[in-house]
Amino acid sequence: QVIGIIEDRGSEFYRINIFSGSLANLSCLAFEGASKRNRPELNKGDLIYTQVELVNKDVDVELTCISKSGQKKDWNSGEAVYGELKEGLIVQLPIGSVESLLRPDNLVVNALGEHLSFEIAIGMNGILWVKGRNETETIIIRNAIENSFVLAGQDAKVIAMVEALVKVPKNST
Repeated sequence: QVIGIIEDRGSEFYRINIFSGSLANLSCLAFEGASKRNRPELNKGDLIYTQVELVNKDVDVELTCISKSGQKKDWNSGEAVYGELKEGLIVQLPIGSVESLLRPDNLVVNALGEHLSFEIAIGMNGILWVKGRNETETIIIRNAIENSFVLAGQDAKVIAMVEALVKVPKNST
């Protein structure tokens, strides 16, 4: 899984910056339930959560938004695993750091989840997308995740940091 930014749009494909040094291709039909008549209308600058389908040294990387898990949910229902990421913030992290966020026992993600509702998408290309209920919570979540890497191995300090951050007044935006 990777998170990218749409850099260019053709009639049949999107060119996506996946922060690897070159652009990748995503077909307009590479979405669950997409057809020539019913397909996403994404624009330059939109964020997308996708997965790498083909890597070959002789051709551009190919991406897809069709889940291999067997769960078929149309892109336009908003329930598909892959697709456009609306609003939120992206953060670029060291690639080794994103793997720790994927663990079910990740301390900072679990501590944040006890206090806040949020969405998170983790790209194996080192890009993290977070979205809270409002701008303030989104920034709190991003800050907590970034700070947790500095506090790695200091569980009590991570929990204290999350608790201090979530005490920020909820109605300030």
